[in-house]
Amino acid sequence: MKLKNFFKNFGGRFISTCIRFQLPIALIIALTAYSLVQANIDGNIISDTFSTVSVWYLAVASLLMLSTVLWIENDDKPDKLKIIIAITAHAGLLVMAALLAFKSHIDGASGIAMGAVTLLIIVSVFYLSFIGCKTDLPTWNFATRLIFNIIVAYIVALVLMGGVTLLLQSFKMLFGLSVPDKAYIDAAVLCFTLIAPFLFLLLLPPKSEKYNGDIVLSRFGRGVLHYLFIPLLAAYCIVLYGYAFKIIASWTLPVGWVSYLVSALMLGAVVVIALLYPIRFSDEEKNIDRAVFKWLPILILPLLLLMTVGICRRVGDYGITISRLYLILFN
Repeated sequence: MKLKNFFKNFGGRFISTCIRFQLPIALIIALTAYSLVQANIDGNIISDTFSTVSVWYLAVASLLMLSTVLWIENDDKPDKLKIIIAITAHAGLLVMAALLAFKSHIDGASGIAMGAVTLLIIVSVFYLSFIGCKTDLPTWNFATRLIFNIIVAYIVALVLMGGVTLLLQSFKMLFGLSVPDKAYIDAAVLCFTLIAPFLFLLLLPPKSEKYNGDIVLSRFGRGVLHYLFIPLLAAYCIVLYGYAFKIIASWTLPVGWVSYLVSALMLGAVVVIALLYPIRFSDEEKNIDRAVFKWLPILILPLLLLMTVGICRRVGDYGITISRLYLILFN
């Protein structure tokens, strides 16, 4: 009886997911089919650039479509303005892919542009559907659940890939059958390009649960933050402030490499503050949490100034490049 209910519930969830995410699933299937064809053909029918851009477009378009679905489904009736914005965004992505596909090669500037667009679309999946939300806790809960779902989906895909690999090896070791190398590639494509993304979609909260505003606290997570990440960020601050005092004492300009360390510190600070955020609304907030929220941004601000000077020095020494422009923008 329990097994029957399980299959009934799973079947209902499967069908509702397919209906809810029709277009993202169609793009995922297209990406899988294209990857399988590319893995099994001999020789280069199309250029490497066209192939790379095609895979990138299908992957990013599926993410953009997912973000669009999560955004538009908020309304009981489709919002025409949202639909126009969504169509324009997809058309812009298609035009960009078409322009890149016929280039002779993907240069550094094109690669950075592709990475920036990909990052922007990934961020939109987390936050676009919560624009106008009165509180931040539903956004935080949804973002953390998304990250957890991604990890679970790809762990399952990795375990499945391991099982399939062992099964294919058994044909060779037990029966002496020759298993082509392409079989392993096909299995990897199916596990990581089709099954893992579909499991991720299957684990997404329904529309009715998307705006859950409950405070969810993890003692393990807080312990990791308090005893690992916050001390690590403190060590970064000490090293960078020590370097700042050194260059002030010697009256020299900072080296460009300092930008990487400050960027890592900044990223870590954003992550720590984001993970600690729900604690601000609970009765379990500790003095160290309050101190991190108050003083960490203030401590990092002078280091961002140090990073700016380092970037300006690199620009003065070696000129302006696309990567340095993106670094200035990030700073």
